[in-house]
Amino acid sequence: MNIGMNLSKRVGPTEGVEPSIMTPTAGDTEHQIVQLEEGETASAREQVNGGGVGGGDYKEASIRREPQSSPEGQASTMISIWNKFRSLFGSKTPAMSTYSMLSFLHWQKKLSLTRQLPRKPNNRRHLHIIVHILYNLILLTALVLFSKYSSYSAFVTSFPKVHSISCSTNFLSETGCGDVGSVNCEPFTQSLAVRCPANCLNQLAWTPIYFAGSAVQYKPYVVGGAGNLYRGDSWICGAAIHSGVLSNSEGGCVVANLVPSAGDTYSGSKQNGITTYSFNSTYPASLTFQNIPPGGSGYCTDLGFYAEGLFFPLLLLLPFLNVTRRHFYWCTLVWAYLFWTFVSPDTGKSNRDIQYSLGSLLPALAVLYVVYSQVSKVTLPKPSQFPLESALWIGCLWIGFHIDLISTYISPLSTLSFDSKMFANASSAALLITILVIVGVLILSFFYMHFKQDTLFPYIYGYLGFWGIYASLPKIVGLSIHMHHYLTGILLLPPTRIQSRLALTCQGLLLGMTVQGVLKFGFDSPFDTALEAKAIYTKGTVQTLWNFTTQDLLQGDLKWTYPYNNTLNLTDLSLPKVQQTLGGGLTTAQVSDLMNVNEYSLVINDIRVYRGKKAHFSMSQAMNESISNVDAMVDVFKDFAVSDKEFYVRVAPVSFGSVQDYGDVAIINFKRGTVRYNEAFQNI
Repeated sequence: MNIGMNLSKRVGPTEGVEPSIMTPTAGDTEHQIVQLEEGETASAREQVNGGGVGGGDYKEASIRREPQSSPEGQASTMISIWNKFRSLFGSKTPAMSTYSMLSFLHWQKKLSLTRQLPRKPNNRRHLHIIVHILYNLILLTALVLFSKYSSYSAFVTSFPKVHSISCSTNFLSETGCGDVGSVNCEPFTQSLAVRCPANCLNQLAWTPIYFAGSAVQYKPYVVGGAGNLYRGDSWICGAAIHSGVLSNSEGGCVVANLVPSAGDTYSGSKQNGITTYSFNSTYPASLTFQNIPPGGSGYCTDLGFYAEGLFFPLLLLLPFLNVTRRHFYWCTLVWAYLFWTFVSPDTGKSNRDIQYSLGSLLPALAVLYVVYSQVSKVTLPKPSQFPLESALWIGCLWIGFHIDLISTYISPLSTLSFDSKMFANASSAALLITILVIVGVLILSFFYMHFKQDTLFPYIYGYLGFWGIYASLPKIVGLSIHMHHYLTGILLLPPTRIQSRLALTCQGLLLGMTVQGVLKFGFDSPFDTALEAKAIYTKGTVQTLWNFTTQDLLQGDLKWTYPYNNTLNLTDLSLPKVQQTLGGGLTTAQVSDLMNVNEYSLVINDIRVYRGKKAHFSMSQAMNESISNVDAMVDVFKDFAVSDKEFYVRVAPVSFGSVQDYGDVAIINFKRGTVRYNEAFQNI
């Protein structure tokens, strides 16, 4: 209304005032003229368009309101446009939103414990230091005691040693020996006391495991269970939970026995929260358990959940000790990192797991430093002034640290993806849609907050640039995108660089998820090969091809070839044989340089039975010859010619000691001479 009144005074029907009065005066600016044009009242517009009092008296005035252009004005406009364009790429410190004390929380500043210390400066400073030293000593003592009595003090009578193992430890692997036991696992007669951590029910096979004619992923790997009989490569702790000799919530000690198989087959079932797999063929060894008599063991219970009840309240106490923002950030994250490594119920607590987590400590600290200096330093309030908000950040961080544990308990999703499997189950589809809606609302909220404080465009340009490179680069080199825990958290953290309680909450969750991903999976590559994207761990290398006939199968002969190129297949990989096949007058040295594979690896029923240069393996001959390190492995297949069971066979090239990708699985009945094939990377 005031602008309209001002306009009326300037161009209204006043006697003696010429229409040219609308020409800008020295005191007017272009911005002011535009405001007048946009702020005209309805009556002013009517006058300009010929309506209202005075009819069309103001048409000329409306035309003559355009400012006079001049070289100086054009230069000023160009500079203004350039400055605005340049500001889109500048880093701005948030200024729109700052923390303010909520009216019903005005008393929280009085909660700072160190404010109650004596008023004399010197005494107060000394006592302040003493309080913080005692606080950290309490955390250190608790960490050492919980670690000692939760992992390293277990005993079982009549066993000289108790092996602390992770939830995914097994006796046997593809090559014969697993994670525990003697160096040479043969003969398959062993009895070991092992200590399992809590929560092994939620240990999933993140990297697919070859099994029969397919692979297992996102589920516990346990085969069999009928009659307390499990396949020898099953996860020990998962099988113990399934059999009922181990508590999932507390973990504990069990006696695991590895016994030779007598042509056993393994029937799967669902029991105690674990669904096991069936296997209809033979395997060299079986896994069984025996009960420990009362009083026959000690210090076996996993204290991780009990430690949660101590560490979490102690960390929540930190903001009330009048600490600085930097001290608060680093103290919280370092103690949380150590807690997760040594005593958390979400970690295996085996020596290998601890070594893996500590190996990621230095690069994790580097990432956390960048996050603090660029993001958290802005978002975090001063703990002494806002202790409750700081405690909220710790609580969200703690949730992020246990994101896998929590999601497994409350979520039917084994992983977050967008393939057809996710929508096959109604509950999974509903949860996925709910997650997407929540994420969408949060994105819109952060868009609004950054728009209000004029920091939106730098994020838009930054994310567009990053995603343009991240999405296009894999296509150029034949890779696929793999969003890990840590990468998702790092990418979503920058927009939380704003002082609001919503940003504080999201930042705690994302930071906890980032560190948990590093602890559990390390800094894995953000890219996968095309075959890895099909949910199987591969290297994207050339696969071998089967090359046998029905008569070969009846005689127990397995043959294959290696595609050297589009037109040439190789069989034996000995240098003279390859030299003869390639021809062209190549010397032995030249052939050696051209070849990137030099051996084959043959697996039958998930046991490697052969590794060598020949593209041929005779089951009959293997039964009569001594094959180093696989005698007992091969011996289990001695009845292949008369057994009506199916055998699952894979073969892969070996490049300088590293096994490459296996080809399609040949499911063979040697007695009938029949074969069918499964895709090499088919999951169940």
